[in-house]
Amino acid sequence: TKLIFLLTLTMGADMLVSSVFAPKQREATLEAALRDELRAHAVTLQIAREENYSNGRIGETRQLIDRLRENSRVYAVLLFDENSELITLSQPQTDEIFRNPPEVGTVLRTGETVEFTRFIEGEKYFSVVMPLRFAPDKRGALEIVKPFALIKNDIAETRANWLVTTLFLLAVIFLVVAVVLRRSLTNPFQSLLIGAKTLGRGDLNY
Repeated sequence: TKLIFLLTLTMGADMLVSSVFAPKQREATLEAALRDELRAHAVTLQIAREENYSNGRIGETRQLIDRLRENSRVYAVLLFDENSELITLSQPQTDEIFRNPPEVGTVLRTGETVEFTRFIEGEKYFSVVMPLRFAPDKRGALEIVKPFALIKNDIAETRANWLVTTLFLLAVIFLVVAVVLRRSLTNPFQSLLIGAKTLGRGDLNY
């Protein structure tokens, strides 16, 4: 009996450990997907911005930024000139927070895309800064930001589901073990005790 319960507890502990690490793997997967989505939006906006500038339709970029922020859960889109000065911001209340980030200077200097994580008022955000090439002598950069909170609810739901599933399976395991013990051990022992008592009273026919 002790061995069976020990094995049951070991299995339960293993399930609890799995319920801790599985959501972390889920979180890593969701975070990677969010970053890929952010890169895709950044590339789309980069191409559109450069095309609009070359065609003289600069005003259309602002419309695209507004639509992108409304329809794709983008937190903010920022455009910078060749001096790292902010020229367009889709989220006005974050002006001071985003002004002159060092990553923009790195992008303008190297021409390479930079990805980083930033924290604003205790919240985590993913940012992608990409170079803009309007002409050989005119450059710029764009930054697109998405909040980590977009996947926090999904992560919390995953953890809750794992916990409920683990507790349910543990309850089933203990129930099955209890039934098996009762049928395989308790009932036969009770029958044996009844027989012993009956024989002790002198009923040899039993």
